[in-house]
Amino acid sequence: MEPDYTAFLNLTTPRFIGNIDGSPFNFSFSWDSFSSTLNSVISDSSTLFNLSQNERVLTYSLSRQNLNIMYSPDFCSNNLTYSIISGFDISAPKFNYVSEDIFNSAFKLEKKNIGNLENAFNLSFYIDGKKYCVNEDTGVIEILKTESIESNELNYILVWLVLDNIVLENNEDGESINISNGKILAKFRHLIN
Repeated sequence: MEPDYTAFLNLTTPRFIGNIDGSPFNFSFSWDSFSSTLNSVISDSSTLFNLSQNERVLTYSLSRQNLNIMYSPDFCSNNLTYSIISGFDISAPKFNYVSEDIFNSAFKLEKKNIGNLENAFNLSFYIDGKKYCVNEDTGVIEILKTESIESNELNYILVWLVLDNIVLENNEDGESINISNGKILAKFRHLIN
């Protein structure tokens, strides 16, 4: 029997719903609890993502007690100080914004790998102040739906994703967590050429 995602696909507020090590978790954007950070990194603005000419990476973060997340090349550098208690970061695979339509490349409705930004989504979670990251290609994420929206003259892409049996690891102590029956609604900022 196929899962019924109807209720999830009708949501419009960014969130994570799922189980982490068998316990239910629910992170949802709200003005007084969880904050969002949306970034569009382009090739001439950053060398952190190893982008060539005309390439872009879209990132989204939903976190508690953090307003400015700094990304490192591997998304899991231990030399940065994070004040995040709980939440997640997700980055789409890089794409060429001149020659590729984002809805037929990075956000095509299909299953995609989680792992290296070259051709996969990257994912990290914060639980009780500890950061858990993808250290290798570790699973699959499925894009169920995308929607382009405009708000205050800015362009955004809402993306509804599902993930299951994803193992993330803390680089400091080697502890790992397992995400199961997970659903993410992310809001990526899309800079039109």
